[in-house]
Amino acid sequence: MKKKLTKYSALAIFVLFIALANINGQTPTPTPTPSGETVKPRLFPPSLEIVRIEPTIPIENQPLRVYFKFSNDDIVRKVRTGTITGHIFNNAFNVKSDAWKINLQPGQSIEGSLTLNVPPNFKSGKLEIVYTELQIIASIPNKISSVLNKISSASMDIETLLDVDKDGIDDRTEHALIERFRPYYRFSLNKGSQDEYRPTDISWYLQRSELLSTGNENDSPLFSNAELTKHPELVLMDVGKADWIPPKGQSDITLKVTKSDYHINPLHEIAGIGGDDPGRKGNDWATVLAQKNVGLYGHVVPIKLTNAESYDRYKVSNGSDSGQVYYKIEYWQFFGFNEDNIGIAGQHEGDWTTVQLLYNPQTKQVEGVFHYAHGKIEARFNLLKAGQPVPITLPNSSEKFVEYRGENYDKYADLVAFIKNYSNNVVRFSQDPISKEFTHPVVYIEWGAHEFWATEKGFFPFVPNHNGDGYSFLTATPPNLGEVEHSLAETNMAKIILRFNGYWGAYGGAPPGPNLHYQWTYPADSSVRWQLKGLEN
Repeated sequence: MKKKLTKYSALAIFVLFIALANINGQTPTPTPTPSGETVKPRLFPPSLEIVRIEPTIPIENQPLRVYFKFSNDDIVRKVRTGTITGHIFNNAFNVKSDAWKINLQPGQSIEGSLTLNVPPNFKSGKLEIVYTELQIIASIPNKISSVLNKISSASMDIETLLDVDKDGIDDRTEHALIERFRPYYRFSLNKGSQDEYRPTDISWYLQRSELLSTGNENDSPLFSNAELTKHPELVLMDVGKADWIPPKGQSDITLKVTKSDYHINPLHEIAGIGGDDPGRKGNDWATVLAQKNVGLYGHVVPIKLTNAESYDRYKVSNGSDSGQVYYKIEYWQFFGFNEDNIGIAGQHEGDWTTVQLLYNPQTKQVEGVFHYAHGKIEARFNLLKAGQPVPITLPNSSEKFVEYRGENYDKYADLVAFIKNYSNNVVRFSQDPISKEFTHPVVYIEWGAHEFWATEKGFFPFVPNHNGDGYSFLTATPPNLGEVEHSLAETNMAKIILRFNGYWGAYGGAPPGPNLHYQWTYPADSSVRWQLKGLEN
């Protein structure tokens, strides 16, 4: 027997119909609270996110691949059918991608990519990806029609896209500067032998190391070699062990702004890897000579100065600095071990060395060059006070070179005052094979100890020579690390290099990373630098 539909049951069906309509994408009406405030109802659309872009620095008139993730994880258990498209747009242009078709069951997710051609004058506007859903509606009795509704989107401002490290310099400009002024290396021999301790890639080094909570290399590791090999981010405590999770971020300088006692310990022997001390000895020479940038990393940062001569590595930049903006270009080279050649206290694991330049973006010229050695020597050269470059030839090199001679030309310190006349003495540049400009500072690298010198001359007590008579080559463009708080994706080791607040070895007083050296310059608005004390030279 059929029951009559009462007015109450009809009302209930009507309310249910409205609720279902709202859940399926229509916006419910905000409801007032007892206090009179309006609370917007929570909506649960499917999620769409930009995972990464390639290249990380967009190039005008070149393809840009945008990788995305789309998840059908909302509370509406329905199949999502539609398309994902991409746009790069501002008032002058609107570049579109092809459509990626979506037909996704509830609870599923999918990853894909869209390709867009980067327009010229790509400096402002927005990059956006949009999921548009096909919805079927019955608008007229006995007829079915459909509409397209924008359901989810993800976007990035172009200004953010072009300055991912948030230091105020277009990342494309940073990359171009790092490429243009990359150094020319001259390694040294010792009794006719090439350096036994070679340049070392950070990822390669971690795969041959363990992490200790102290500086005693005989202690039990906090994380084993197998764990670091599988999860290098363990160095920053980003992942915990199954049986014990240490305080998260204790080795991350953005979370604990101080130098910690964590030590990366390269192992003397590793199963399956031949040779003794593989971490200390670094990548083999064949790899180094083929890649030409093993263990080399770049950094560009704005700094306000009254002139290039006023740069002081001990001064903390802040928003009240006077002068004009210079770009400080830094090259940081890593080695697995520092060998002093005579077996005294200078030996240690983990070795960071650096050469740096001050670039004037107004004149588009380098005005200062800095070679650093043994923490005591800052061999700086003021190019504005130098004479005309002098063409020179260097042994065992077919490239062309020039030499700038300063006021202290050919005056070097004696045993007592060993840092007196290194500045404004000599600096050399090699010719770029493409531009033919002399833009690459020459670096003479000590045998074993790896300190950076401007020429084969100069002296420091009890250290190996830096004659530059070993392998020599123009380095390949290194990856740009970005800034400590905002690393770049040109190398997957950037975040670890920039944030690790411990030591890059366990033997012999190993040094911390670039972020804990006075030679590393932080942006004026850095939240980290003003809190740091006890940095190293």
